Amino acid sequence: MIENRQDAPSSSSTEATILAAERRAEQEGVTFTSIRRYVYAILLEADEPLGAYDIAGRLDGIGCTKPTTAYRALEWLEGLGLIRKIRSVSKYVALKSGPQDTPLAFVICQECGTTEQITLGPESHELLSVFEANGFQTVNPTIEVSGRCIEHHRLTDE
Repeated sequence: MIENRQDAPSSSSTEATILAAERRAEQEGVTFTSIRRYVYAILLEADEPLGAYDIAGRLDGIGCTKPTTAYRALEWLEGLGLIRKIRSVSKYVALKSGPQDTPLAFVICQECGTTEQITLGPESHELLSVFEANGFQTVNPTIEVSGRCIEHHRLTDE
């Protein structure tokens, strides 16, 4: 099975997060297949957001050569609330703290691509209520902000 392969990401924190995700899937009545598990592990271990083709390339080593396999797994993981797609860069990131019903923000450095995930506080609910008052129902609300990370901000100040 894929989850026992030596090249599959498998730190103890990743394993704990995956086990929690598997319990959530079971509660939802859906199957957490070995491919979905592998894709989720890749994203949990990644230091940066990954595109679908980046993930598909890693699946090639386990006998899955079709990019559609990666896309299906990503869609399923996103539907379960375990990952989010950063639409401005068309890449995916795992929600390391598990499924989020609260709004998130991603700040993306336009110089190096470093991406930080920020859970928004109660003030974001006021903004969302404006959308809802205008008849728009939000699903997995996410704010994306591009700019410069602290390292690149320092470089421009010097």
